[in-house]
Amino acid sequence: KKPSTSPEHIDVQAIKCPGSHTRDAEAWVFSMFCFLLLLLLFILINDVVRPNFPVFDAVLLTYQDIGIITLFWFEWSQKISKMFFVFRVALLDVDVYEPTCATDWGFNWAFRLMLSLPLLFAAANAFGYVTGLREGGKAFAGALSFFINAQASLLFYCLAVFSCRHVHPMDTYYYVEELDTSCETESTLVMRIFAAAYLALIGGVTSALFMRLKRAADRDELNTERVLLRYGFMYKTFRMGALWWGVVRIVKQASLVFILTIAWRSPEDQAVWALIVLTVYGFGAARWQPSQLHEVNNSELAGVGITIVVVCLGLSFTSLNNDDGLSDKAEWRYVGYFAAAQILYLIGASWATFRDVWAVRARLHVAKQVNALHSRVVRARRRGRLRSQMSFDLESTEDDSSSRRAWRALRTVGSAVAAMSGRDIGATDTASRRVSFFDASDDPEPSTERRAAAVAARR
Repeated sequence: KKPSTSPEHIDVQAIKCPGSHTRDAEAWVFSMFCFLLLLLLFILINDVVRPNFPVFDAVLLTYQDIGIITLFWFEWSQKISKMFFVFRVALLDVDVYEPTCATDWGFNWAFRLMLSLPLLFAAANAFGYVTGLREGGKAFAGALSFFINAQASLLFYCLAVFSCRHVHPMDTYYYVEELDTSCETESTLVMRIFAAAYLALIGGVTSALFMRLKRAADRDELNTERVLLRYGFMYKTFRMGALWWGVVRIVKQASLVFILTIAWRSPEDQAVWALIVLTVYGFGAARWQPSQLHEVNNSELAGVGITIVVVCLGLSFTSLNNDDGLSDKAEWRYVGYFAAAQILYLIGASWATFRDVWAVRARLHVAKQVNALHSRVVRARRRGRLRSQMSFDLESTEDDSSSRRAWRALRTVGSAVAAMSGRDIGATDTASRRVSFFDASDDPEPSTERRAAAVAARR
């Protein structure tokens, strides 16, 4: 395409370039704005939707599988191809938007930007950690989770560099994914070197990740705060005994990407091998039920079924186009099948997510009420103990007043006995001893007064 007439593209949909011509400031601003929106959408998917909504995490996983299937060499119709950009966004593929108004966009540009995207996300999370906008564990998890979630697209671009086809009239090799770009250039050699290094990086990081999780499992550290915050996105939704299911998901998508890049000469072979992979994965998901939530297991199984339907539709489009051509009526019929399957799947996933969110809010509400009730019970118990203590103090005070009155009465009797002359001294001594015995045990008056009263009684 000539730069002066190339429009902007969102997947297969063209957008008119802004301004009077391409490559001006207005075109650059528009392209950067669209890329910024795309990156924000990637952040929303990676950091908000997938970690917090397990059902939609299964939906996005299905959409990634469908995004790989849409890249198969089926003879898709133009009408149904317009809906494919949704699945390319789920794949976190930068090539969903082609800024041809601002640059000579092609496979080489998409390759460079796609391989640098995880590094940009890692740098953004590191910046957030340094500036205090993100915690260290969350920043680490954000960068690592994007690298894992975008692994299907990264693997596709790394393998596509080595996938070339021979064009006989010109006796040269061109990219399978872009027939107007030659494979026999120095840039292709450099890209293959980077692709090989990136494949080693993907294998190394993924292996190190699962070795780290294995050590954490052996040490019973999977539920610790540090490990859960950094690596929980890989296993926290799985039940015990199925924590390894994340490996199965990665292997499934890697298998589909290998089928896409290796068996490109025959779309029928691609379909057969894809159906084998999806069927084996579906049987495994039905057998082990890996997720803790029943809704997530159902969504994942339904997603496998939807992906198989998409493969069958791709075969149908290819067969009809290779025979007598696809009529408009048949095309709309197959588009209706595809749209109905996607709408029903989204309705089911949305309803399951609504029920899950409602259940979580209900549990939080009940927990809040229980905490409030517990606080009220604790306060009531404290008030009850205070009232009991106050009652005891009042009773003790009353007992002390009675003792004081009794002591005063006995002291009056002692004084009267002391004032009487010719009385029995023994009786007086007995009375004084009784008074002294009472004083020693219960009398709250000072001891000086007790001694004075005893001396007066003896006299």
